Amino acid sequence: MGTAGGGWDLHGGWGLGSARRVGFGICPAARPDCSSPLPTLPGVSTSACLGPRVTCAHGHPPAPCPLPRPLRGPLFRAYAHFYSVDLDEVLLPLAEHPSLTAFFIRRLKRGARPLDESPAALLSPADGRVLTAGPISAADRITAKGRSFSLSELTGGLSDSIAKKGGSAWIVYLSPRDYHRVHAPTACRLDEIRWLRGARRSVAPAVVARRPVLAENERCALRLRTDHGPLIMVLVGALNVGRLRIVGQENGRDGPPASPRSFARGEELGRFELGSTVVLFAPAGGPTALPFGEGQPILQGAQIGHCQPSPTS
Repeated sequence: MGTAGGGWDLHGGWGLGSARRVGFGICPAARPDCSSPLPTLPGVSTSACLGPRVTCAHGHPPAPCPLPRPLRGPLFRAYAHFYSVDLDEVLLPLAEHPSLTAFFIRRLKRGARPLDESPAALLSPADGRVLTAGPISAADRITAKGRSFSLSELTGGLSDSIAKKGGSAWIVYLSPRDYHRVHAPTACRLDEIRWLRGARRSVAPAVVARRPVLAENERCALRLRTDHGPLIMVLVGALNVGRLRIVGQENGRDGPPASPRSFARGEELGRFELGSTVVLFAPAGGPTALPFGEGQPILQGAQIGHCQPSPTS
């Protein structure tokens, strides 16, 4: 696997804001519709867990301030208990994760996310809950939680040349309990990247039902070339989360990659440093969606669609 590029942040920082020193429990600033409320320990602030809202002279955020080593295990176990995180699948000891951000992007033990064995399976790129999986019309609208938004607006126009006849779309919402690395749904080559400025609103399902936040938040749209036709993948930032990383790429740089980059089926492609959402689009003639109930949980590597050979990509 490649190495991720620097963090991309358009708002001068990437923590949850000012320090909130509260007792053991959930930060009182977290609302019920917040996609990333955080458990805290006495004397430990969320900004200490996630990193200060400052940047270097080049506008890049620094590494998160490390938590005191004796507090890491208790904090992460409390977090895991509150969100039902399976600690048995975490690769490193808890104390080896220096910050809550490091725990969010924890690596998993080999075999924790087996890939569907069918060569025709389109894989889920992430853990989460499926909000949408199915066909979309040539009207260029995706619907999630009863609210529609423009695919063109979501992708910053990156999908315009391939979406004229509709296709299939998937939306996977990552909650605070989920594994936060994003993987290739099939073998692919990265053709183009588009970074889109925006807000940092919660992408929790209750919020998505009220407003088209997926097309409003900061996000990164990727055009992928595959043997089954082109795919568009969009990584959408969430509440206070604008730090998105794409493996091997300079964050914030639009256009074709500086050097060609291919990904094997199931290989890590990018990551979020807190909860968020992945949107996947395949044009007509490409992969089609399997049926899912709204909110149905899924793990990275499970089948979400069926690939069909395409003469063009």
